[in-house]
Amino acid sequence: HNILPAVTNDTILTTKTFTIRYCEEEVELNDICEFRIEFPVAPNYLEINCILEVQLHFGELTKIGGVDKLPQNVANVKEVIEFKLASTQKILLKGLAKGVSQYVRLQYDGAYYSVCNMTINSTIFAYRYRIIPIEAVIAMKKGKPEGKGPPSNAPALPPRPKTL
Repeated sequence: HNILPAVTNDTILTTKTFTIRYCEEEVELNDICEFRIEFPVAPNYLEINCILEVQLHFGELTKIGGVDKLPQNVANVKEVIEFKLASTQKILLKGLAKGVSQYVRLQYDGAYYSVCNMTINSTIFAYRYRIIPIEAVIAMKKGKPEGKGPPSNAPALPPRPKTL
């Protein structure tokens, strides 16, 4: 079933890539990912909403001769199979900084009918006080672009997301 393992970068989780061989087949992904988001502490920062975009991609195996030829082509499957976007859904996560524990059932209709059950959890992991130099504050008040963004002496951001 599994073709490629799950992978993450800064803002994207790509789940395991797998084959579906027959109608109504079920595949358990059990992929877990942690993303860290830094919110500026400003008025109403606990009310900040985020949008989670979930995409369903499809790759045709006929280029390699079907599912039976897959074991021979596993090493170069990314180069051989072109994955196309089949559908996209967006989930609004309200008050993410307050903490969210939410079950979401995604259902894709049409030729690529599928169901994805997922849970989304968030919590405040750390609270940091960043000292902004007075020059940056003055530049921000004047609307200059060099005053935007974190100061050059700001502490490093937390480690990148990891797949467990």
